[in-house]
Amino acid sequence: MNGQQMTEGAVCKGLEDGSLKFANEDEYSLECSKSNKPIVQTPALAPAQVPTPGHSSTFASKLPSQIIASKVTSSASSHVLPQSTTATHHQASQTQPISSMASPMSSTLTSLQPASQSSASNVGGNGQGLGVDREFEDNTVDCSTFPSDFGPIPITWAGLGGWTGIQYVTIEGNSVTHIDTAVPGGKGCTPGAMCSYACPAGYQKSQWPSAQGTTGQSVGGLQCNQNGKLSLTNPGLSRTLCIRGTGAVTVQNKLSTNAAICRTDYPGTENEVVPLNTQPDSTNPLTCPDAGKYFQHDGSPTTAQYYINNQGIAVQQACMWGSDGTDMGNWAPSYLGVGQDVYGKTWLAISTTKENNPTGYKPLNYSVEITGDTSGKCKLQDGKYCAGDDYSDCNDQGCTVELMSGQASYVLSD
Repeated sequence: MNGQQMTEGAVCKGLEDGSLKFANEDEYSLECSKSNKPIVQTPALAPAQVPTPGHSSTFASKLPSQIIASKVTSSASSHVLPQSTTATHHQASQTQPISSMASPMSSTLTSLQPASQSSASNVGGNGQGLGVDREFEDNTVDCSTFPSDFGPIPITWAGLGGWTGIQYVTIEGNSVTHIDTAVPGGKGCTPGAMCSYACPAGYQKSQWPSAQGTTGQSVGGLQCNQNGKLSLTNPGLSRTLCIRGTGAVTVQNKLSTNAAICRTDYPGTENEVVPLNTQPDSTNPLTCPDAGKYFQHDGSPTTAQYYINNQGIAVQQACMWGSDGTDMGNWAPSYLGVGQDVYGKTWLAISTTKENNPTGYKPLNYSVEITGDTSGKCKLQDGKYCAGDDYSDCNDQGCTVELMSGQASYVLSD
């Protein structure tokens, strides 16, 4: 369950007391004897893969064969940390994949809705970027020019010329065998480099090469070719640099101040630098990728992960790698996970980063609740992740729900 093995007795006990169930009973059958030894018939189709929240090779943890909205487990994985020109790693806590084995169903997702209160001039790029639906002029834009005229929003505070990350890669065959990660003040987006970028709310980058890291690292963005021009790396998916998500998920800010929500730049350096700076009394789209169409890790679908920071923290501080004890960036108290799986089902989660912050961990200073036509309830309040009809089923790890129809919203409130 949730990527971890369970004993047969625990499976049967959970089915008996109602705390566990199969995601699709038409595909599974199980009988438990008096000795609590189950007989399981699994589908012939092998489980897909989606990422656990976080970075690096953890974006390939296997889907559970069953998922329960209120039950969450944790495991450790690594982050790619650009503190030097060679990628280093940082341990982080993870929670269950945001998806499930399930039969296909017809999509009931609505089209992408624009933010109710936002503008392209907002720090954090909540509005649509200039030229977001304009096809990129391949091999004509200088690598020294950030391509904001084609939709991407510059992340000026990262100190990389607007890029979210720059990777200097060594490619052998169709694999990346070595990656050096740029730091502020370095040589920038130069020939041979992969230069990644952020898109406005509701959109996500469309470009990444087919060559990926041999040990699980991801690589993304445009390539600076040997002529010093920016080249598309995934024109088969799109010739625009930013593509829409499913439109299934929004964020509603009912707080008195801003709350910065920072997506990991994946595939790429996997920093949590892609910003959504939610403002009071606003509703913004939270980009939800379609696993059947978006980036796959070693042939397996992936989801989006968003670190959620305490209210009142400027996005320039929130959407950056932070320091232990700051409760910001990769040390933010909680994160969100969203994705539509290959069967058309959308999953939403709220999870803790407690194990990622061993010193002085403090819970998020506001509440987060998932609303909409969902399979159950999921709410973070006072450091507890609660499910059940009356939110009485609580734990300190997280909760997950499935969207049954329409749109779901993460509601931020005091």
